[in-house]
Amino acid sequence: MKKKLPANIDTIKVALVDDVPLAIEGWKRSLKNEVDIEIALETTPNKLSEIRKYPLPVEIILVGAWWLATKAGREWLRTLKGLNYRPKVIAIATTEIEIRNAQKAGVDEAALSPIKRGDLVSLVRGLSRDDKRVSEFYANRLLEIRQAKGNNTSYEDLIYSILQLLFDSDLINPKYVDRDIGVRDLIFLNLGKHRFWMEIKTRYGVDYLIFFLGNKNANFVSSELDELGKYLDGPFGRFGILFTRNDAGKNACNLQLAIYKNYQKIILIMNEVHLREMLALKAARMDPLEVLQDLYEEIIGSSMHVK
Repeated sequence: MKKKLPANIDTIKVALVDDVPLAIEGWKRSLKNEVDIEIALETTPNKLSEIRKYPLPVEIILVGAWWLATKAGREWLRTLKGLNYRPKVIAIATTEIEIRNAQKAGVDEAALSPIKRGDLVSLVRGLSRDDKRVSEFYANRLLEIRQAKGNNTSYEDLIYSILQLLFDSDLINPKYVDRDIGVRDLIFLNLGKHRFWMEIKTRYGVDYLIFFLGNKNANFVSSELDELGKYLDGPFGRFGILFTRNDAGKNACNLQLAIYKNYQKIILIMNEVHLREMLALKAARMDPLEVLQDLYEEIIGSSMHVK
């Protein structure tokens, strides 16, 4: 399921380079569904070294580290590094020796296979993305969509893109789930290594994290809290996140606490103010998870004062 970025936000163009087509296919499978990544070139090392037209039309080159240990590979890398504008090079190695040799040759990043999909995506994004520019664009889009009407799908797609930006290496394989009321919710596989993601996995059993999209320009409806509470079982564990465009209101917050006290289920309630705060942290190269952690700790703290 791949969405398109708006025309004024460029995708990250990537070249996949190896002699073995199956290796290219594996890398391609890991990257092809990412909203902001475009496979612009698939070729062999020999053909890549024959290219004399610079700059190359890509930002990232993913290449087998073995080739960079050859004379042709070393010469190619020296030529590339001498350019004023050049793509960043990620070498995928099969041994620690290949890692060291690639680093010595001057690649931008080197990774030891087998590399996890999320880690590969993070490497590509980390070397290329202008988080400040993209975060600012999405923050502005939140304001624009708030003023529009009849655009539920656009709002859901925007939330999808924002979550991909914020948690690209932690929450993967996003899928839409349709509800009967004409709303699509999002489910992510939780592979996060951050303390927060690991805590909700171990304490609340969250293998898959569900985001309910309360996507109406109206007062918050507490019935959605009840509905999400019923979903929280099995692989979803006892933790979920509910989005609303508006402030939740006192009644919804009281119900949120009651669900935790009675069923030990945590439901974080987020609105657009929280999303903009997270985008601001991302733009500043800080941790957007701070917002989720604050909301989580607020529930735990408030529950101690509820009789």
